[in-house]
Amino acid sequence: MPALLRDHTATWAAASLHGEHMVRVRHNALPYQLFEAVMSDAQQVFQLSSTVDHFNKRSTWWMPLRNQRESRRVAESAIEAAILELFRLDFGVMEQTAASASAELIAGAEWWVQSISRRESIGFHYDKDEGMATTKMTMSFPEVSTITYLTSHGAPTLVLNQTTPDGNGNDPELPRRAWLTSPVPNKHVLFRGNLQHGVHGLLSPDDEQAPAASASRRLTLLINWWREQPLEPNCIKFGSDRWRSLGLWRTPKELKSLHASRPPSASSLEQIDDKGTQSSAEGTPWRSMPLLPDATRREMIEWAPTDMFFFDVAKPLPPGKDWSISWSRHNVLGPIARLDLDHRSCVSSLFQEIRPKLFFVLLGQSGTSWAADRLPKWIQDLEQTYERDFKFVLADPRHTGDFMRVFGLSVADAPTVVIHDSKQDLKLKLSKPMYRASVRDFIKSFLQNQRRHGTNSGTRKEEL
Repeated sequence: MPALLRDHTATWAAASLHGEHMVRVRHNALPYQLFEAVMSDAQQVFQLSSTVDHFNKRSTWWMPLRNQRESRRVAESAIEAAILELFRLDFGVMEQTAASASAELIAGAEWWVQSISRRESIGFHYDKDEGMATTKMTMSFPEVSTITYLTSHGAPTLVLNQTTPDGNGNDPELPRRAWLTSPVPNKHVLFRGNLQHGVHGLLSPDDEQAPAASASRRLTLLINWWREQPLEPNCIKFGSDRWRSLGLWRTPKELKSLHASRPPSASSLEQIDDKGTQSSAEGTPWRSMPLLPDATRREMIEWAPTDMFFFDVAKPLPPGKDWSISWSRHNVLGPIARLDLDHRSCVSSLFQEIRPKLFFVLLGQSGTSWAADRLPKWIQDLEQTYERDFKFVLADPRHTGDFMRVFGLSVADAPTVVIHDSKQDLKLKLSKPMYRASVRDFIKSFLQNQRRHGTNSGTRKEEL
């Protein structure tokens, strides 16, 4: 899927996301009474969102920042008032600064309310114009993405220092830096709109108390700032009639009163840059996550199409904190593709991969994922050594029948390793039991043959 390439530097600068800075966090972002009103109204609005296409994408809402006469939009609800307030905070448009002119590039806000359970995940993704992705197979990114937490429940958001220059691959392929921000009511997070991010449910605090299901939801207000409205029907205007039908329409006087109260602690702003260093507008640095050998645990996330990324985090992970993470190479593993023959994009991606594929035929947890403890520990060193020579792939023999038949394998042969070089249509099987030494010898023999004979044509199936 190609990407619509645009220069975002002007709006990133307006939002103080320029240069090395990629993520910002603001605590106590909204006036107290306005925040309380937004939290109260959010559940009703969440119920209105519906599935709009065969990809099961849910509708989002559009709020233009200016009316037809190009004057400032007047809010009609607490949520709209919050959107205008957050726009002011994100871009400083009420202040007479140079940033205000660049912020005028922003036409409006795509917004929606998200409600998930405490340990639920949100798949890793890039924010984009979903209508354009569906109808035109093109990725168009917002200028800036934001999250405003309405409750303290659930797992933190993980933002990776990774983007996609053309929609067909990630840069860098293996991220080494990330930012982990936990839900805290009235905390506002903003980051560049082309960064990979998601929620890994297993990072939810173990000691989190949930007295009632309705009270333990992870509730967020999501706002993406755009230069133009994303395509309908995925993103549609909310309109006065909807606010009135919900009983959420408010007069200008009512909305003004919601701005009157702010809690004792002032809004504080923290920044983190793409080199992993921390700074704060008020001198409170983000915490740099310690990754000590005996105090980490390994987690796994998956991004499109089916690439698995294994990474270390501190153990235990204190709730409610914001962390910058700088991973050494031994703290990360991947991306390793998960072979899914029913996933068209997975099959296409592997077919187009120019590197030979190194398949590890291993039993997964459920055929859809592998926990880090299900992988041989020596895969870490192997992948680190040969990541430029091979695309590493995991295949569960119980769920990849056609693949197994092509290589003449059965479930009883697992665990084992095979190599497929698509350029030569060359298929090789490990003839010995799968151990560190036998796999390394298998790889070395293949690479030596490649160097000795160069590229050969024809179809071959061999054992090494």
